[in-house]
Amino acid sequence: MKNQLIIVLTALILAVIGTPQTTQAQSFEKGLLSISPGLNLGNVGFYGSGTGIPLVASAEFGILEYVGVGPYAGFVNYSFGSGANKYRYTFISVGVRGDFHYNALLEEILEMDLSSEKLDLYIGILLGYQTTSYSGPDGDIYRGLYNNRGTSGVTVGGRYYFNQNLAVFAEAGRSLYGNLNVGVTLRLK
Repeated sequence: MKNQLIIVLTALILAVIGTPQTTQAQSFEKGLLSISPGLNLGNVGFYGSGTGIPLVASAEFGILEYVGVGPYAGFVNYSFGSGANKYRYTFISVGVRGDFHYNALLEEILEMDLSSEKLDLYIGILLGYQTTSYSGPDGDIYRGLYNNRGTSGVTVGGRYYFNQNLAVFAEAGRSLYGNLNVGVTLRLK
């Protein structure tokens, strides 16, 4: 499964890189369609020490000059312990996000060049729902530690475009599973 994901992401990146570049556009604009797969790093907020790297993904549709909206999803298997005392949680998060892209606006207000064709700064709001499944010894104290729940968060992020269709991104703030998301953005339209 993991190898298939890597193959698909590699094919998408190569397809986007190979797309002919005609003009240099703003990094964000109305009508934009992009997808952003990534990883969540840093303190993921789970009890104890264990293993599990959260995968995150979002899509964004530019609906206004500075505003984009779209779905997001996240997945992580988190486990700790061993043998008869092995505990495993699976978290799946889905929801919507809205992002306000402000660097082009800053350029206008400050009358400065902030390289808005390569740099995209934004503030995002996330609203969604997280489901949790658990496996471990019966009657233990960890069973009710995490429950299904509504989620929300605010992030501050940025993307750096290598070309018109490919960027790397980083987001800090309370997001799906922790305080730092990193990944790539593929601009499709």
